[in-house]
Amino acid sequence: MKQEIIEERNERARQEEELDELKELLNKTKRELGRVNQDVKGYMQEKDNLRNNVNDLENQKLSDKQIYESEIKMLREKIEELEEENEELKTKLQIKSEIDVRMEEESNKLTNT
Repeated sequence: MKQEIIEERNERARQEEELDELKELLNKTKRELGRVNQDVKGYMQEKDNLRNNVNDLENQKLSDKQIYESEIKMLREKIEELEEENEELKTKLQIKSEIDVRMEEESNKLTNT
């Protein structure tokens, strides 16, 4: 019977030692899992930040595109105005040239008579 008690104590001690090892392993796993969770949270935050940056850049791109298109439209309108003004000036210059030629002709007629 004494032998059985010793064997039971030894078995209990072995089981307690095994239980302690399992507890230690569990705690170590929990710590590692905590670090992994922190890393995952960090990666998720970084991913969200990158997504927000991409969205901001896309919105800025659209805004810039609208501004450029507006500026291009305005410049085209200005070019049209300048072309019209240029045509008017050409016409006025041609009329002036014709008037100058007529005046010269009239002047020549008057001096010849």
